[in-house]
Amino acid sequence: MIEKEEIGIAIENYDECISGSKTFVFNTKGGTIGSGDDCTFRIQDKLEQIKNTHAIVSYEEGSFTIAAFEDSDIYYNKSFSRMPSGYEIIISIGDIFKIGNLEFRFVDAKSIEASIKENKKYLEDIEKRNHFDEIEIKPRGKTSINFDKNKELKEILENNDYKFIEEEKADDSFLKEIIQKN
Repeated sequence: MIEKEEIGIAIENYDECISGSKTFVFNTKGGTIGSGDDCTFRIQDKLEQIKNTHAIVSYEEGSFTIAAFEDSDIYYNKSFSRMPSGYEIIISIGDIFKIGNLEFRFVDAKSIEASIKENKKYLEDIEKRNHFDEIEIKPRGKTSINFDKNKELKEILENNDYKFIEEEKADDSFLKEIIQKN
């Protein structure tokens, strides 16, 4: 059985991405990377630096390649110089490239598929994961009072007798003295 040729791309700093998925798998048909609706792998960074069509991924003679589309800026393997337009680079797994503010890594497509299956299994099992339901969350500084320990409080609560609040009035004679002095 002939194994299908695929290569995966993963966004390393996905927090800088405002649209698109974190990973994508290209097959031998290749495709485009960019922000346009017609791109195979559609993404955009927070600074909106990614052009409608920014890069082209191709499969030629048993290898995947990447090329900048027209005058798009692509920085390959942490280079300070951008890739020249029309120039294709043969891709190796582990290679890194930067488009706009996003950094991508070429990965084995099987690792992406395995990750998707693992995440899907986790989401299917989420109802079984109820160990957090048993944890009581208390705000900081909260104190608890056990009214059963204090007999007087327990008696007041059982009798619904709250007259003690009105009976114990504060001594406000010092206020009268202050008013008279002024």
